[in-house]
Amino acid sequence: MNPLRLLNGSRSAGEQTEVEDQPRRQKRKASRAKQKKAPRLQHSHELSPFLADHTQSGLNDRFAELRKRRDDWMLAAFCLVVVLALSVGLNIYQSTKARVIPFKVVVHGETGQLLEAGVVEPMSTVEDLYIQRELREILKGLRVVYNDEAATSGSFLKAYGYIAENSPADSYLKDFFSRAGNHPLELIGRAQRSVVEVIGPSPLSGTHTWTMQWVERTALITGEVTEDVYRGSFTINIIPVEDREMAERNPLGIWIDGVQWEKVSSKVIDLTDLEDLSPLDLLYPEDEEQR
Repeated sequence: MNPLRLLNGSRSAGEQTEVEDQPRRQKRKASRAKQKKAPRLQHSHELSPFLADHTQSGLNDRFAELRKRRDDWMLAAFCLVVVLALSVGLNIYQSTKARVIPFKVVVHGETGQLLEAGVVEPMSTVEDLYIQRELREILKGLRVVYNDEAATSGSFLKAYGYIAENSPADSYLKDFFSRAGNHPLELIGRAQRSVVEVIGPSPLSGTHTWTMQWVERTALITGEVTEDVYRGSFTINIIPVEDREMAERNPLGIWIDGVQWEKVSSKVIDLTDLEDLSPLDLLYPEDEEQR
């Protein structure tokens, strides 16, 4: 075989191959040229500012803003809870410190016309007239004995309610009524007793003590009537009324801190000369001021 022919054949094959590859190379060059000339794709946040939050930094800012809003609302809720607790606490405290404010309305008895209305101003001092009346009522409540247990007990407890707790008056009366025959409830069914006359009370100058003298009459179940004269003293303490309970129990605020009494004389009333009077008539005279 001719070597030149082989060489020429080999060159012919190489040239043929190169000719076949040339269009491919041209296509690649054209494709690269197109790629270089094609516009660069922009990111989403570059295309529209409304899509900027979709980037990582935008999402971080978004979550940070949400956390801040959450913290603000939690702080506001906490402040509201504190304000609510303070409001409820102050209302409860104020309700426990409620004070009674008396209000007076004066109308004409016949026409019904309003004559006066307004808040009753507290008295700077309690007049002696009111103190005397209260002391008389307290004395009668402690000493009177009815034929009815409920009436006797009610009168006694009401009067004893004016005695200051744990005071010298409280100790004295507990000791006195603990002795046999001294408590009014022990005499029910055996005797009736009333205070028929009270002299005083009169204040001792420079003190809070009032002295008085009174006459008691006791009708025994046997029909005998005794008359006893007592002399005693009451020491008072005036405390202004501040709540409803105190206003109902002791409207004038007069409390008994000290009390003592003693029997001055005693006698049996002769009923032979009093044929028109019964023992009960002696206990309850018609004059209410002397009962």
